[in-house]
Amino acid sequence: MKKPQNSIPFVLVILVILFSSGCKKNDVTPNSGLGTMPAHFVQRVMLEEVTGEWCGECPDGASILSSLQQQYGDTLVPVSIHYNDFLDMSATYNAIPTAFGQANNAFPTGAVNRVQDPYYNYQDFWYSRAYWAGGIAAILATDHQTGIALKSSISGNNATVEVHIGFHEANNYNMILNVFLVENNIPAQNQTSAPAGYVHQQVLRCIATPVLGDPISMGSVKEIVKTYTVPIAGYVASNLVFAVSVEKWGDALTDREVYNARQVKVGQNAMWQ
Repeated sequence: MKKPQNSIPFVLVILVILFSSGCKKNDVTPNSGLGTMPAHFVQRVMLEEVTGEWCGECPDGASILSSLQQQYGDTLVPVSIHYNDFLDMSATYNAIPTAFGQANNAFPTGAVNRVQDPYYNYQDFWYSRAYWAGGIAAILATDHQTGIALKSSISGNNATVEVHIGFHEANNYNMILNVFLVENNIPAQNQTSAPAGYVHQQVLRCIATPVLGDPISMGSVKEIVKTYTVPIAGYVASNLVFAVSVEKWGDALTDREVYNARQVKVGQNAMWQ
């Protein structure tokens, strides 16, 4: 029988095709399908607003926040914390302002990346709603070389978020990760100074991390991955959003600030940007 002359080259071609196909598959979906970490991250800002149905000025705060969302899109990550109404989250959330040494005594006000308010000579981290826009613009002009990508899913009565934190500048600061679950489009029960059909947006439902954040180290690696699962029974899954922030937590109150923030609808992904 005549020996085939091209058997070895043929095998090599098959191996090359198989190898190339594998590489292409990995290139399409690196980092668990979240894309490729960019050289520069999009800077975002978190606004933690306090509100309540008994507050006659809070609908105005919600209107201002809605306008800011239209202006800044997903570079603004809002979380609304309700006090003394049917959506109250004060028992859990109060540990955060207490850690900053500041009681919450005006509604609506908001923490803008948890940076001390320059409009009041850095005496407080609660901004009056008149200063939200200025505080947001100032923070969006900064760059901490830290980014967040998110992958979320639903299984039965639970929602899971896989948080990817990337950074281009290592540091030895005390850093924490905050993961909030918020819900949109909740019909009001008795909102003062609001029209009929008023709905509440970005309402804090639970904190997936420890209340004062989950400690993370950014000293040696360039990507950190953390996963959290929370119960969602009783909520409207299509209205749920994970809101996430990475924060420097210094010993001094003026040495604390959110480096970057990100949000994603439950069941969807937020790619690297």
